[in-house]
Amino acid sequence: HDAFKKRTTREANLETKDLVGALNEQCELRYKGNAHYERREFAEARECYAQALGIMNLVKGKNPFDADECFKNRAACLRNLGAACMGLKLYGEAIEHLSEYLRASPDDARILCRRGRAFVGRGDFAAAERDFAACLRLDPYDAEPHDELARLRDTRRRDRERSRALSRSMFQS
Repeated sequence: HDAFKKRTTREANLETKDLVGALNEQCELRYKGNAHYERREFAEARECYAQALGIMNLVKGKNPFDADECFKNRAACLRNLGAACMGLKLYGEAIEHLSEYLRASPDDARILCRRGRAFVGRGDFAAAERDFAACLRLDPYDAEPHDELARLRDTRRRDRERSRALSRSMFQS
């Protein structure tokens, strides 16, 4: 599998002077995506972020500084793309992008919380609870994961009540 992936994956290992143009282009796309996102134009934002991520998936820096710069910019693309997908209620896609980001930066509480909300949107309450709990382990004083856990527990309670009511109505007929 790794040999196949290596043969079929396109990468451009660029010198700094060549990398600058690609980084500038993806930054422009991200800024354009940010403007769309602020206007709640999530589909347009998603497209811009996806194009920017495409650039970052293609280019690699030859020296450690450039490689780090590529890593940071790619991470920003993944975070933004996950947020745009959330706005479009594409929770599965959001989870994919945010999980990819978290594989490289597992201690980012803000992104763990965002992925937790995506899991809630998808109805995977157990995974959401794990993410919110992980946020609290990283920062026990952050109000957001506490609020999200309270909402999650309320959602789960309502779901159980609906299920019980549905079961009762099925057996009463």
